[in-house]
Amino acid sequence: MRVKILTLFLFATLFFNSPKTANASLLFVNNKKEVVWNVLSYTDERELQIPKNDSLRVKKIASNIESGANSIISIEKEGEGVNLSVDTNGVETSMDISGFESDIVEIEQRSQVQRAVVSLKDNLFLIQQENVAAFTDFPLTIDPESAEISVRTKSGQRTIAIMPQMIYENLIRAKQLDRLNENKMMLTEGDLGELQYVINGERIFNILNVYDYAVPISASVSASTGEVLTIDQPLWVPILGILFS
Repeated sequence: MRVKILTLFLFATLFFNSPKTANASLLFVNNKKEVVWNVLSYTDERELQIPKNDSLRVKKIASNIESGANSIISIEKEGEGVNLSVDTNGVETSMDISGFESDIVEIEQRSQVQRAVVSLKDNLFLIQQENVAAFTDFPLTIDPESAEISVRTKSGQRTIAIMPQMIYENLIRAKQLDRLNENKMMLTEGDLGELQYVINGERIFNILNVYDYAVPISASVSASTGEVLTIDQPLWVPILGILFS
């Protein structure tokens, strides 16, 4: 009987305390501003090999870059492939992550910083916060110290000052949008070099509590200031907003 109880106890301990990597990102920026490699399951899955060097101590499960280190994370396309690199005090560690299906980088929530996840989908980079995501084709750079994400456009390196979730919430609050198509937007550069989100969604008007009338809306919003740059909607939408808001 004691043997059975001991066996069950050991099984429960291993099950509940074992690392859960199904939803883990390849790189994790924790709230202490440390960069952590999660390589427990990925080495077997895709034979990802993290190069060893003096600044990055690679262990079987993960390795930490000291929070005081000057680390920069970069993700960009190179030919047909996608390259992930971490530069720490001038020493670069990189790998080809083409076809990688899990999250690439997760930024843990901290004071003044919302949790964000970067992944790769349909050959585009995906920046996600909560249920809202922005796609982009631009190379990404992540600063673990400030948790800032920037992109390299034709105009140069540009910081994403306002993240997708905040853009969406601001549009909802201003009653300029009620529903975001597929909870996605596109991060692009405008004709005048403005880093902007291109948004497609709907305004929903409740007609006498009987019928919800949806009107397609398209807009572009500055990723630097949050200003609505353009909005494409029927001229009578503001009138409906007054009558049925």
